[in-house]
Amino acid sequence: MREGVSVSALSVALTQALALARSVVLARLLAPGDFGLFGMALTVTGALAVLTSFGLDTALVARDFQDERELSLHLDTVWTAEIVRKALLAFLLVAAAYPTARFYGSAELMTVLCALAIAPVIQSFQNIGLLRHQKRVEFRRLVLLEQLTNVVSTVAAVSLALWTRDVWALVWTQLISAAASVALSYALDSYRPRPRFDRDALRQALGFGKWMFVVVLTAYV
Repeated sequence: MREGVSVSALSVALTQALALARSVVLARLLAPGDFGLFGMALTVTGALAVLTSFGLDTALVARDFQDERELSLHLDTVWTAEIVRKALLAFLLVAAAYPTARFYGSAELMTVLCALAIAPVIQSFQNIGLLRHQKRVEFRRLVLLEQLTNVVSTVAAVSLALWTRDVWALVWTQLISAAASVALSYALDSYRPRPRFDRDALRQALGFGKWMFVVVLTAYV
C-alpha cells in the first residue's frame, strides 16, 4: 500500500513537471487564440464526458470477485459497454459541434469538436485488464503507461506546433495521445478483452457506478 501511494505521488509530480515544460514551449509557438479555441472545445468535451460517465471501471475496482473467470466476464462486459458509451459521446460531440460553434461565434470550433470526437472512440479500446493492477494496488504499470503516454504527447505537441503553428497541433496531439495510450495498454498487460455482454455484470456495475456519477458530476459543477 505504501509503495503504491509513493509511486502515485511520483507520477503526479512527473506529470505536472512535464505539463509545465510543455506549456512553456507551446506558449512560445502558438498564439493565445489557439489556446482559447482549444479551451472552448475541451470545455464541451469535458462536460459531455461527465454527463455520459457511469463509473463502470470504478465499480470493478471496488468489487470483489470469486475467481478470475468471474472477473474476466465483468471486465469484458464493462469494456464492451465503454465502447458503446464512448461511441455515444462521440456522436453527441458531433451533434453539439454546430450549435456550440454558433454560440461562440467561431466557425473553426465546429471542425475542432468533430475532430476531437474521434478521441473517445480510440480511448474506448484501451486494455481494461490494467484495472486488475489497480485492484491490487500495484501502480507501477499504470504509472509507466501514464508517463510514456505523457512523453509521446509532449513530443507530438512540440513537433506539431513547430510544423503547423496553429490549434491543430493541440487537436492532433489529443488523438495521438489517445492512440498511444491504447497501444501501450496492450504492450504493458497480457490481458486481451473481447466483446461480451452479461446483463447481471452490467447491472451490478451500474448499481455502484450511479453513485460515482453523482460524485463526479457534483465535483465538476
